[in-house]
Amino acid sequence: MKKQSRRNFIKSLGVTGLLGSFATPLWAKNNGVSLNTFVVPPLDRGVRNGNNVTFKLAIRAGKTSFFNGVNTPTLGVNQSYLGPVLRAKRGDTVNINVNNGINEVTTLHWHGMTLPAHMDGGPHQSIQPKKTWRSTFEIRQEAATLWYHSHAMHKTGPQVYHGLAGMFIIDDESSDKLGLPNEYGVDDIPCTIQDRRFNQDGTLSYMSSMPDRMMGMQGSIVLVNGVV
Repeated sequence: MKKQSRRNFIKSLGVTGLLGSFATPLWAKNNGVSLNTFVVPPLDRGVRNGNNVTFKLAIRAGKTSFFNGVNTPTLGVNQSYLGPVLRAKRGDTVNINVNNGINEVTTLHWHGMTLPAHMDGGPHQSIQPKKTWRSTFEIRQEAATLWYHSHAMHKTGPQVYHGLAGMFIIDDESSDKLGLPNEYGVDDIPCTIQDRRFNQDGTLSYMSSMPDRMMGMQGSIVLVNGVV
């Protein structure tokens, strides 16, 4: 590994900071960021009938105002950007109806869930536009914080970047006995933290250069639950 002097390291930080300032549109830096209100994502416990829980999820395109006076085209689940927090218990059988309301093929994948492959929502379970796919499985794992997201072939990155993602929280008897804060939105607050880059016109910028593809992409603005 090549050694780097403290002076050169500090100089490199200065260059990085300068490049970052040019990467952030002027309207984004001067839009009252400090005044933005924290948002708690909506909670969806589905419709319960005993141990059977049914969720209805609609993938759709919309516009989200990350900055005052700027409407950014985005994707979301049951809303314009990101999706609700799904919550169920170990031992539940969940039935998730996913409707594709966008003009391209997509999926919803239950990341981290133990379940049959044909219910996984991966690239092989693609959902055509205006079609609905149903995933049914029993939750057989311990309490966990998982997430769901698009896993469409060759489109996973851009679709997730534009908002097709959300949390899936599993509870069980052990977690219920821990005495953890559990009043949702008060002392039990999920946070989705993302870095995003915006073009000068307010649209999201994804993989816009060769360094993005070679070195990994880093956004210039941080979002928490879809809020700057």
